[in-house]
Amino acid sequence: MKKSMCAKWFEIKLWKKLIILFSITFIIIFVTLFETTPVNLNASNISEIYIGMHSMMTDDIITGKASIKGREDVKNVVCSLNRIRAIRGKYSAEELSGEPPQAMITCYDENDNEIYTVKFYDGFMMVDSELYRITGKVYKELAELCDKYGECQIN
Repeated sequence: MKKSMCAKWFEIKLWKKLIILFSITFIIIFVTLFETTPVNLNASNISEIYIGMHSMMTDDIITGKASIKGREDVKNVVCSLNRIRAIRGKYSAEELSGEPPQAMITCYDENDNEIYTVKFYDGFMMVDSELYRITGKVYKELAELCDKYGECQIN
């Protein structure tokens, strides 16, 4: 007579069960961390600003221009949308943070039509009216960007 999986589970020694459960838990945590990878904002020089975002879309490189508070528009910006995980909220970013955007980057197509705008707030960024959570690393990079090219207040 064949034993069911449930019956076999009860025959396994406790230390083996713990190893199996620990492995499964580790895999779940590992996958969750990589699913919610933070957004990276890098600026190597004024003519190239790369926005690396994590979305369910395929890579999509668009040339545009950046609008950074306190500065003129910067042309030849490289904007990329990769995989992004949305935090869909019923409030706007202004309501959540209580302040206007700290910085804003707008991407255009070849015909100079606006494709999307990324607005940075305290703890969030907004792309096409959808909110995304951002991390301390992004604040550090955004602060460096603003120190170099504009006037932004980073909390």
